[in-house]
Amino acid sequence: MLIDASAYAVSGVAAARGAEWIHHQLRSSTAPLSAATDPEATVPAYVNHGRWVVDCPDCRNAQLACATDHRFMCNECGNIAVGHLWRPVEWPADSVRIANLLESRPRQYQNWNPDEDVRLLAIENLENTGKIK
Repeated sequence: MLIDASAYAVSGVAAARGAEWIHHQLRSSTAPLSAATDPEATVPAYVNHGRWVVDCPDCRNAQLACATDHRFMCNECGNIAVGHLWRPVEWPADSVRIANLLESRPRQYQNWNPDEDVRLLAIENLENTGKIK
């Protein structure tokens, strides 16, 4: 199973606000963060070693993306470049298919980038059946 931020779920913070779970692990308060987003500051989710990840375009930090809440708040710079607003996360429409194709691979080969054609994952799986251990 691919990992996302849901592994860090916090009591009292709904799944619809799941991108906040990581931040609640870093601070003691369970008060919700502002929900405001900057629609012009979208960042893509990708898979790295079996984890859904988002990169901060400003400080280059990377952190887990959340499958239930497609917002990103950098835990390093706090999205300072966009006025501390959440960045929308562009989640692939075929994320379930991507996950299914990657789950048959060892963790170090569970990688996908938004510029990759998902059909190539299936071809790679066929070409490497029995070769990757």
